[in-house]
Amino acid sequence: MCKFGGRRNTRHLNLSRQLLSPIGIVIMVALTGALTTFFDGVEAVPFTVTAGTDACELVDNDNCFQSVNYPNEYASSKTCTISVNERGRLNVVDFDIQPGQENSPCNKDYLTVGGKKYCGTKAPPQNARINSGDTITWTSNNYFEEKGFKICYEGPFS
Repeated sequence: MCKFGGRRNTRHLNLSRQLLSPIGIVIMVALTGALTTFFDGVEAVPFTVTAGTDACELVDNDNCFQSVNYPNEYASSKTCTISVNERGRLNVVDFDIQPGQENSPCNKDYLTVGGKKYCGTKAPPQNARINSGDTITWTSNNYFEEKGFKICYEGPFS
């Protein structure tokens, strides 16, 4: 038994007995379930379109972003900004935008990830790492339009 100053400390012993009793266990399980239910709808969203919702949109439960109209032609003269909210990787589902010219690559329509421009069918690398706080931008000019792109979130490597 626990003793403090010559007296038994039964308060801790009684609390342990109550928590480990069948009723105590049911109460703890119920509280755990209630907390889980409370936080169910509060999962983080990997991407947010912070500007240009007429150029980019979130799809598939906000797990992917794509050019508006994908897989049909995207609109001309549009720009959007996508904020990355979670560390992870990019899964490029499809990527087909107007290519740049030979002497000026990616000078027309392009997606910028990690400060690098991508255009034509040269997409960001599969499983490219992204971090919370990163910004992805999409820009289309007023010339030719193509199919567009769809890029999804994958969790980080273990």
